[in-house]
Amino acid sequence: MLSLQPFSISSGRYYRILVASHLRRCLWLYALPAAALVAAMLWLADVRFLFLLLIYGFIVVPMALTFTLISCGLHPVSRYSLLSKRALASSTGLQFLFLDDDGEVASSATIAWTDVQSITPTAHELILTLGHSRIIAIPYEAFSSPEQLRDFIACASTSKD
Repeated sequence: MLSLQPFSISSGRYYRILVASHLRRCLWLYALPAAALVAAMLWLADVRFLFLLLIYGFIVVPMALTFTLISCGLHPVSRYSLLSKRALASSTGLQFLFLDDDGEVASSATIAWTDVQSITPTAHELILTLGHSRIIAIPYEAFSSPEQLRDFIACASTSKD
């Protein structure tokens, strides 16, 4: 069993991770209507499509992106990244022990390795993807050494097979 140091990330950092993950996966959904409006504007030589493009770019896209990110951020799994916690990794899964203000365990949650679709390293954390816009971020500071990080990834990889 692998025990990580207590960790959490800020809500602002989690939001930036969520935005990057969502845009990496769904950018084409936002770009396709904009490209269609630009093509219609150029092909029909009508300035009204420029106004539609501006409305789309400044009203529709920010509203759709906001609703999507709020929906993803309100999922119960999102709290796993934000709350102060310790994590225990075993061959069966990842157990989170959520800490209160005194450092005592207040509650716990377990995620099986089979639920983790991918593990993506970034510059500051490991991103565990659980499904559609459900992510858990584990900062590298939670690992006491690079060997512990390698052991964690190896444990997750071998348990999924």
